[in-house]
Amino acid sequence: MLPRPVPDIAADLREALHTADIPRLRDLFHPRVHWASTGPGELARHGRASALTWYRVRYDQGVRTRAQETLSLPAAIILALHITDPTTGDAQPDLYYRVFHLHGGQIAHIRDYTDRAHALEAATRTPLVTLPRTTDIQRTPAPVPSPDATR
Repeated sequence: MLPRPVPDIAADLREALHTADIPRLRDLFHPRVHWASTGPGELARHGRASALTWYRVRYDQGVRTRAQETLSLPAAIILALHITDPTTGDAQPDLYYRVFHLHGGQIAHIRDYTDRAHALEAATRTPLVTLPRTTDIQRTPAPVPSPDATR
Protein backbone atom coordinates (compact mmCIF):
# COMPACT_ATOMS: atom_id res chain seq x y z
CA MET A 1 0.00 0.00 0.00
CA LEU A 2 1.32 3.45 -0.91
CA PRO A 3 1.70 6.13 1.76
CA ARG A 4 -0.98 8.79 1.87
CA PRO A 5 -0.39 12.07 0.02
CA VAL A 6 1.69 14.52 2.08
CA PRO A 7 -1.03 17.26 2.04
CA ASP A 8 -3.46 14.77 3.62
CA ILE A 9 -0.93 13.89 6.32
CA ALA A 10 -0.32 17.61 6.91
CA ALA A 11 -4.05 18.30 7.31
CA ASP A 12 -4.38 15.47 9.86
CA LEU A 13 -1.30 16.74 11.69
CA ARG A 14 -2.65 20.29 11.89
CA GLU A 15 -5.97 19.10 13.28
CA ALA A 16 -4.34 16.71 15.75
CA LEU A 17 -2.10 19.47 17.11
CA HIS A 18 -4.99 21.94 17.40
CA THR A 19 -7.08 19.50 19.42
CA ALA A 20 -4.35 17.44 21.14
CA ASP A 21 -5.82 14.36 19.46
CA ILE A 22 -3.32 11.87 20.88
CA PRO A 23 -4.75 8.80 19.04
CA ARG A 24 -4.42 10.66 15.72
CA LEU A 25 -0.88 11.79 16.56
CA ARG A 26 -0.06 8.20 17.48
CA ASP A 27 -1.08 7.09 13.99
CA LEU A 28 1.00 9.85 12.39
CA PHE A 29 4.20 9.25 14.39
CA HIS A 30 6.65 6.53 13.46
CA PRO A 31 7.21 4.18 16.43
CA ARG A 32 10.86 5.34 16.57
CA VAL A 33 10.26 9.04 15.93
CA HIS A 34 13.16 11.32 16.92
CA TRP A 35 12.54 14.85 18.18
CA ALA A 36 15.72 16.92 18.15
CA SER A 37 16.41 19.27 21.01
CA THR A 38 15.62 22.89 20.26
CA GLY A 39 17.20 24.77 23.10
CA PRO A 40 20.12 24.76 25.52
CA GLY A 41 19.84 22.00 28.07
CA GLU A 42 16.85 20.43 26.36
CA LEU A 43 17.14 16.74 25.66
CA ALA A 44 16.08 15.05 22.46
CA ARG A 45 13.10 12.75 22.68
CA HIS A 46 13.07 9.29 21.13
CA GLY A 47 10.09 7.12 20.40
CA ARG A 48 6.41 7.61 19.87
CA ALA A 49 5.49 7.20 23.55
CA SER A 50 7.89 9.95 24.62
CA ALA A 51 6.60 12.39 21.97
CA LEU A 52 2.96 11.66 22.80
CA THR A 53 3.60 12.10 26.53
CA TRP A 54 5.26 15.45 25.83
CA TYR A 55 2.24 16.64 23.81
CA ARG A 56 -0.27 15.40 26.40
CA VAL A 57 1.56 17.01 29.35
CA ARG A 58 1.90 20.32 27.50
CA TYR A 59 -1.80 20.31 26.54
CA ASP A 60 -2.81 19.50 30.13
CA GLN A 61 -0.73 22.52 31.26
CA GLY A 62 -2.80 24.76 29.00
CA VAL A 63 -0.36 25.06 26.10
CA ARG A 64 -2.24 25.60 22.85
CA THR A 65 -0.97 25.34 19.28
CA ARG A 66 -2.41 27.01 16.20
CA ALA A 67 -0.93 26.57 12.73
CA GLN A 68 -0.56 29.81 10.80
CA GLU A 69 0.97 28.22 7.71
CA THR A 70 1.39 24.72 6.31
CA LEU A 71 3.96 23.73 3.72
CA SER A 72 3.90 20.22 2.26
CA LEU A 73 7.09 19.00 0.59
CA PRO A 74 7.71 15.53 -0.90
CA ALA A 75 9.34 14.18 2.30
CA ALA A 76 8.54 16.79 4.94
CA ILE A 77 5.87 19.06 6.40
CA ILE A 78 6.52 22.49 7.88
CA LEU A 79 3.99 24.02 10.22
CA ALA A 80 4.35 27.65 11.31
CA LEU A 81 2.93 27.32 14.81
CA HIS A 82 1.72 29.96 17.21
CA ILE A 83 2.25 28.38 20.62
CA THR A 84 0.55 29.93 23.64
CA ASP A 85 2.07 28.75 26.92
CA PRO A 86 0.40 30.02 30.12
CA THR A 87 3.24 28.59 32.22
CA THR A 88 5.63 31.27 30.92
CA GLY A 89 3.52 34.29 31.89
CA ASP A 90 3.93 35.67 28.36
CA ALA A 91 0.56 36.50 26.79
CA GLN A 92 2.05 36.77 23.29
CA PRO A 93 2.23 33.41 21.44
CA ASP A 94 5.64 32.22 20.33
CA LEU A 95 6.11 31.43 16.64
CA TYR A 96 7.98 28.25 15.74
CA TYR A 97 8.53 26.57 12.42
CA ARG A 98 8.25 22.87 13.20
CA VAL A 99 9.68 20.54 10.56
CA PHE A 100 8.26 17.02 10.40
CA HIS A 101 10.32 14.66 8.20
CA LEU A 102 8.42 11.69 6.81
CA HIS A 103 9.48 8.07 6.41
CA GLY A 104 7.05 5.58 4.91
CA GLY A 105 4.14 7.98 5.35
CA GLN A 106 4.80 8.57 9.07
CA ILE A 107 6.60 11.33 10.95
CA ALA A 108 10.10 10.08 11.75
CA HIS A 109 11.95 13.26 12.76
CA ILE A 110 10.78 16.54 14.33
CA ARG A 111 12.69 19.76 14.90
CA ASP A 112 11.70 23.32 15.78
CA TYR A 113 13.19 26.45 14.23
CA THR A 114 12.61 30.09 15.07
CA ASP A 115 13.55 31.20 11.55
CA ARG A 116 11.43 30.32 8.50
CA ALA A 117 14.39 30.24 6.10
CA HIS A 118 16.27 27.76 8.31
CA ALA A 119 13.18 25.57 8.56
CA LEU A 120 12.74 25.58 4.77
CA GLU A 121 16.38 24.69 4.24
CA ALA A 122 16.23 21.92 6.86
CA ALA A 123 13.05 20.46 5.37
CA THR A 124 14.82 19.84 2.07
CA ARG A 125 17.63 17.88 3.76
CA THR A 126 17.41 14.34 5.05
CA PRO A 127 17.85 14.43 8.84
CA LEU A 128 21.10 12.97 10.15
CA VAL A 129 19.21 10.61 12.42
CA THR A 130 18.90 6.92 11.73
CA LEU A 131 16.02 5.02 13.20
CA PRO A 132 17.32 2.36 15.64
CA ARG A 133 16.62 -1.21 14.59
CA THR A 134 17.33 -3.26 17.68
CA THR A 135 15.64 -1.35 20.50
CA ASP A 136 11.91 -1.38 21.05
CA ILE A 137 11.75 2.29 21.96
CA GLN A 138 7.96 2.28 22.13
CA ARG A 139 8.21 0.25 25.36
CA THR A 140 10.74 2.63 26.92
CA PRO A 141 9.15 4.71 29.71
CA ALA A 142 8.88 8.33 28.67
CA PRO A 143 10.28 10.93 31.09
CA VAL A 144 7.99 13.76 32.11
CA PRO A 145 9.09 16.79 30.07
CA SER A 146 10.04 20.11 31.59
CA PRO A 147 7.33 22.82 31.56
CA ASP A 148 9.18 24.99 29.03
CA ALA A 149 10.19 22.27 26.58
CA THR A 150 9.41 24.39 23.50
CA ARG A 151 12.03 26.98 24.28
